[in-house]
Amino acid sequence: MLNKTKFIEIYYRVIKPGVTLILATWSHRPINSLVDELTSNENQHLA
Repeated sequence: MLNKTKFIEIYYRVIKPGVTLILATWSHRPINSLVDELTSNENQHLA
C-alpha cells in the first residue's frame, strides 16, 4: 500500500459512527523462521 495515511483517512470519512474497523498486517516468511525477530527489511515493509 503506497499511502497508508490516505487509506485510513478514507475509512474515517466513510465508516458509520460506532463501527469498529479492524486491520491486520503480517509478514510472509518461511515457516522455520517464525521464532526469529523481524528483519530490517520486514520492518521497513510493515512501516
